[in-house]
Amino acid sequence: MITLKQWMEVADYMITEGSNYFHSKYPDAYSFSSWNGCQDGYSLEIVFRLSKSPQEEHLVYEVAAHDYKNNRSYRLINPEFAHKSKETEAWDGVEYTDLELEECWLEKAVAIKSGIEYDTSELKNDRSSYYRWTIGG
Repeated sequence: MITLKQWMEVADYMITEGSNYFHSKYPDAYSFSSWNGCQDGYSLEIVFRLSKSPQEEHLVYEVAAHDYKNNRSYRLINPEFAHKSKETEAWDGVEYTDLELEECWLEKAVAIKSGIEYDTSELKNDRSSYYRWTIGG
């Protein structure tokens, strides 16, 4: 699963909103958002639980990348909690596209944030697109 650090790097450490996440499906959760302030721009979201010790990773429940310009939303849910997530709508009739690969979410999130075109397919256990994007091929 994506880590809080990875999400922060994609968001360039720009948090525009943060709060307790008041939903019973994720206990003791917090959420951060990073929005570029444009109605046809993007936002990134993460829902997580803080670790109880410095040696422990923060538990990430889910991350989302919203592409307002193209009315698309991509979500990656921690597999341990996928059964608890029932929402299908990201906003105003735009459905989430649930992804299975971390690399796929990272690729889409970086492209959406950068304002560049990206592969809109939903990759399932196929890392070839990720490697093309990372290597530049």
